[in-house]
Amino acid sequence: MKSWKRLMAMMLTGILCAGCVVGCGSSESAAEPVAGSASASGSKQPIITVMTNSMGGETQHMLQAGAILQGQELGYTINILAPNNSGNKQKVINNLAAAQTYSDAIVFMSNHNSVEPNIDYLKDIVPALSDARSAGIPIVMMYYDVNDDTRCDTFVGTNNYRLGRELGNTIAQNQPGAVVGLLQADTGSKTHKIREQGITESLRKRGCTVLEDEAVANWNWDTAVTVATSLLENHPEMTTIVCTSDSLAQAVAQAVQVAARTEVSEESGETLPDSEYETVVAEPVQIYAVGPCAGGLSAVANGTIKAEVAEQPVQIGRDSIVLADQLIRGQTVKKVNRTPYVLVTQDNAQSMLDRINADLLAAGIGG
Repeated sequence: MKSWKRLMAMMLTGILCAGCVVGCGSSESAAEPVAGSASASGSKQPIITVMTNSMGGETQHMLQAGAILQGQELGYTINILAPNNSGNKQKVINNLAAAQTYSDAIVFMSNHNSVEPNIDYLKDIVPALSDARSAGIPIVMMYYDVNDDTRCDTFVGTNNYRLGRELGNTIAQNQPGAVVGLLQADTGSKTHKIREQGITESLRKRGCTVLEDEAVANWNWDTAVTVATSLLENHPEMTTIVCTSDSLAQAVAQAVQVAARTEVSEESGETLPDSEYETVVAEPVQIYAVGPCAGGLSAVANGTIKAEVAEQPVQIGRDSIVLADQLIRGQTVKKVNRTPYVLVTQDNAQSMLDRINADLLAAGIGG
């Protein structure tokens, strides 16, 4: 039955462009692994296809690296396909259909667009995933939380609510009675809403104040600077800014530094040249974030960001392959699996960054 359905999927899909990357890297096509690979040459080495929603994002690179390294250790050919974003739903459907014809399991990076209700992406992609499952292909969803586990056999990712609470607890411990402004990366992502909930509840429970201002950066550096500047101007009592993504925390740091320079200039009654700012600036507002991206970890290492609670995308990628392996072997797995997060401070930020870079290098990803 499985072979028959694979043949039908291949006929329906047609001939897709060759060029998938086997073992490392990324590709937008869903062609079967090229001749000369372990599977095409007739060996019994099984294939796990990993579909992520971006070719170039840092998080996606880390997920891919973890999958590749774990696949090598377990003896799998890892086939990376990207992107699978909502901007090209038909390509996702085609990729899933083609992947059924040669994959022993599929690891699919769910994204925030795929978990919001009543949208076309969800309506179109879920049947494609269901078709893969009907063909006997184990499906592992990873990274972003999923609402409907009927589309997959198992899910692996971070518990973002607990991550948020951990960050809130850290702030309250470091700054008792803190007055906190929360800068959101966006308002549409379920993941970021959950983080915000955990952060806010933890801070308030421990006697801190969370400002009610809506501060949304929409993943834009200049917007993050503008929004953070507004928070600083409107709330001189604010002691802390929290970013739900560390990719924007450095933009917030820029706003904080400029605000501190302006304050010093006004107090002294003179305008200081740019070259002298760094000798007089004292940053009164602490910055915390959720990570990890390379820039965020570097900012924690140099003290620009006080601390962040970091997901572990490399480990999530590894865990997804372990789960796929267990499913291929017919073992029972939990529906929801959580990869631990890490509190990153100046003491361990550089070592974590070095470890991520080493994993990317070992997997052959990035420059």
